[in-house]
Amino acid sequence: MKKSTLLLVSLALVLSVSGCSSGSTASAGSGAASGGGGTPKKAPDTYKVRFDTSKGPFVVEVHRDWAPIGADRFYELVTTGFYDEGRFFRVVPGFMVQWGIS
Repeated sequence: MKKSTLLLVSLALVLSVSGCSSGSTASAGSGAASGGGGTPKKAPDTYKVRFDTSKGPFVVEVHRDWAPIGADRFYELVTTGFYDEGRFFRVVPGFMVQWGIS
């Protein structure tokens, strides 16, 4: 139960930070970028992003139909390496996760 709560809190945090205004797996650093016109590259309908942490990995599954703009922005940030080397530095179970980019 605690792991699923942490995953949901992490997903909410990631989507809110990422600009919430067929399946594939996106991984940081793959080099995809937006067209430069200010509109993020369209994300797949469903995709998964794996986060590796010191406590083990977790996977976020994103459904574009739930939040198209947020899913597109998150996809762009992940594929351009924005989250590479980011660190979770405080977890309050059932409440929040704080993280930063070094």
